[in-house]
Amino acid sequence: RRCPNYLKSFVRSWKETGYLFPCAGAKVTDSPSILIVDDEETILKAMRRLLRRERLAKISTASSAIQAIRIIEAAEEPFRVVITDQRMPNMTGTELLVKVLELSPESRRVLFTGYSELESAMVAVNQGAIHYYLTKPWDNETVLRVIRQELSNFEKERGKKELFSIIQNQNARYYKAVNALKQKDKRFQTEIRAKQKEIIRRKQSLSEMQTGRKEVIGLEKLLSRNVLMQPDCLVGAYDQLRKGIVDIFVTLSKHRSSEFVPNPGFDEKAFRDELYDITGDQFDLIDLIIGYAGQVMEPELFKSCGGYFEKIEREDSDTAPDFGQLLLKEDLITKAQLDQVLEELDRRGWNGSENVLVSELLALKYITPSDLSRIMLRKELASIRRKDKYLIDFLLKGDRVSKEKINQARIAQINRFEQSGECTSISDILLEFRALSSNEMQDILSLLSEAAQT
Repeated sequence: RRCPNYLKSFVRSWKETGYLFPCAGAKVTDSPSILIVDDEETILKAMRRLLRRERLAKISTASSAIQAIRIIEAAEEPFRVVITDQRMPNMTGTELLVKVLELSPESRRVLFTGYSELESAMVAVNQGAIHYYLTKPWDNETVLRVIRQELSNFEKERGKKELFSIIQNQNARYYKAVNALKQKDKRFQTEIRAKQKEIIRRKQSLSEMQTGRKEVIGLEKLLSRNVLMQPDCLVGAYDQLRKGIVDIFVTLSKHRSSEFVPNPGFDEKAFRDELYDITGDQFDLIDLIIGYAGQVMEPELFKSCGGYFEKIEREDSDTAPDFGQLLLKEDLITKAQLDQVLEELDRRGWNGSENVLVSELLALKYITPSDLSRIMLRKELASIRRKDKYLIDFLLKGDRVSKEKINQARIAQINRFEQSGECTSISDILLEFRALSSNEMQDILSLLSEAAQT
């Protein structure tokens, strides 16, 4: 008679777990977990009962080595533990485990052996075919402890392999990313080298174009070395530059057989307003173009500062400048305030001490400490210029330095003071301009010092 379906399910549950109804806490996997191999049916039943009672895992059995090999080959997942008896027909347990090592290297391999077979078991251990061997007759507690241990070892080894696989994949991705960055950097370096070659080529072209000409400089540098940064001097320089640029355009138009007439309705204010919309690169280009044009009339630019230098030369004298006069010149106090302070000091019996005058002005808050600092710097610059007069006369008389270089040094000296409060001697500036070597300058200063002593 045919077996009812519900009885089939009971039989299946009994074979797999040892219970008619699966236990809620039973640790049964979806695939076989432990394979037991022995040619004696009584031993297979005893091992099955022992392991099912402990509910360690799903149990499969084989009565021969050949059957065990077929089960392993057909299994979708590797067995976690393979337990086999040593003495079996056709193939020993050690020979089977060597084969298991080839087919399922992840499986943990345990051998049951008698005392008389220990030597063959030790050989298998040395070959790596088994992880553990148990002697017959066995102790149930020992068997359970070993199986639990090998199940745990299986999970650990699998976890290590999974981690190693993750690391390999990560390393592969990192290698790919690094290689991509190297390729990108290589292309970037190639572009840089190409741009550098282009820059060198353009510089060579400019050098060929400028053969026999002065170095091309911008308007700002041109003005700073030829014009004092004072309003009246800048206005004069502007007039000179505008006239010179118009002359250049007139000459150019004659060479091209065309007529050029400056626009009489040119709105300078509107033009200055438009300058605020010019970008940095555009400004640099305009600065360079006008600067190059300005070099044509460079000797004329200094003339716009002539009156200013005459005024300075009149102010410089062989004696130190009067402190009160410097205050008036800088518009830091009025003449009425200065006269009031001087009268009060004379009434107290003032001996002419500059320190007393400074203290009185500070106390009355006619000047600030900042004003005092500027006046002291102005006095220091005047002292330096008095010494520079002898050096300049000596250099010009001996034609050691050109008048143009001397004028540029004087302009640089004043511009530095006005812009940053720096007091620099003409000798130091001429050394910066490389108008003289340091040894030449040292010899000249030594001669001037000896002449002053005699």
